[in-house]
Amino acid sequence: RHRANVFGVGVLEGARGLGCGDALMAAGVAHARQLEGVTSLHLGVTETQHAARRLYERHGFRTWGTQPDALRHGERSLAEHWMWLPLGGNEEPHTVVP
Repeated sequence: RHRANVFGVGVLEGARGLGCGDALMAAGVAHARQLEGVTSLHLGVTETQHAARRLYERHGFRTWGTQPDALRHGERSLAEHWMWLPLGGNEEPHTVVP
């Protein structure tokens, strides 16, 4: 239990641009920081979700890898960027090289 995951963050179209996403992420990160033993927060974001990726980056998340062909939307293949936020310091993600 050293990590927590963020799943399914979304803001309704009519509420976008009002700071709702920032408020959700700030609350989620603050909650994760209070969880005993949790040292990092993780999430995935598809390549087409540019605004979401910028939101996560504003909150300190860094991309550690990209999974090609992670999802399919109809016939279109989409990559997913995997991101993490260290909660206790300046750790760097470990890179696995084949």
